[in-house]
Amino acid sequence: MKLYLGCAVWSFPGWMGDIYPAGTRSKKFLNLYSNYFPAVEGNTTFYAVPEAKTVDRWRTETPEGFKFCLKLPRDFTHSGLLSPQIQKSIGFLNLVSRLEEKLGMVFIQLPPKYHADYYDDLEEFLTALARVGVPLALEVRHSDWFQPNQMVELQGLLNRLGIDRVILDTQPIYRSEPDPEYSFLCKKPDVPLITDVAGEQVLIRYVSHPRQALNQSHMEAWADRIGPWLAAGKEVYLFIHCPIEEKSPINARYFQQILSDRQIDIHPLPWQAAPSSQMSLEI
Repeated sequence: MKLYLGCAVWSFPGWMGDIYPAGTRSKKFLNLYSNYFPAVEGNTTFYAVPEAKTVDRWRTETPEGFKFCLKLPRDFTHSGLLSPQIQKSIGFLNLVSRLEEKLGMVFIQLPPKYHADYYDDLEEFLTALARVGVPLALEVRHSDWFQPNQMVELQGLLNRLGIDRVILDTQPIYRSEPDPEYSFLCKKPDVPLITDVAGEQVLIRYVSHPRQALNQSHMEAWADRIGPWLAAGKEVYLFIHCPIEEKSPINARYFQQILSDRQIDIHPLPWQAAPSSQMSLEI
């Protein structure tokens, strides 16, 4: 399977009764989640570096073929210049390599204040991390990086180092019907949607709208992009976010149905055969 669909987290109490049976203890969440989805974005590492024994447990508690795409800790990426954090970041890459074949990618999210004037710092940082050999992806958020000249320069650097670019799609929130409530709840930035991909792996962070119908056109557009990528042999990670996290698994299932309707080869989600009372599509 080359298309991995999942959510941003595996431990969310609001999914109790859907993904997790009522009364499930939190230590069981990952195992249960991994029986519903083939991959997870793993935002947990953004907030804290796990212990080695924890990473080992993640590996053993998930089924064969499951993938983790983990975020570099914010202590390394959101504390000023990146180059002073090289050794700690390399240590993190070596740590999560304990996941072995279950490590999909590690992605680096830059803060909104990290602008293109820091290019030399970013180049030094990425060059050092690329030598480790762990698949990497980069997400930029400052508007400078989306200017034509800077986009070309950044993409050239990523191509040279074999690093992919994270695709962040917030259009369902900011380009759908005006809805101040959901725009306020969404913590992701309103950045241009960049869909050009050069590497062999693609990481998409899709911020879904809580109102399911407002996702349809956006999801169909993604299905049209993903099909040719898969045909070209690319490995695609598609992670569903939502300002109301309770809706993420529901929207992921809806996205899976759209992909299946387009004859895109995606592994069926286990709950497709479950009674409708277990996972409702109603919003």
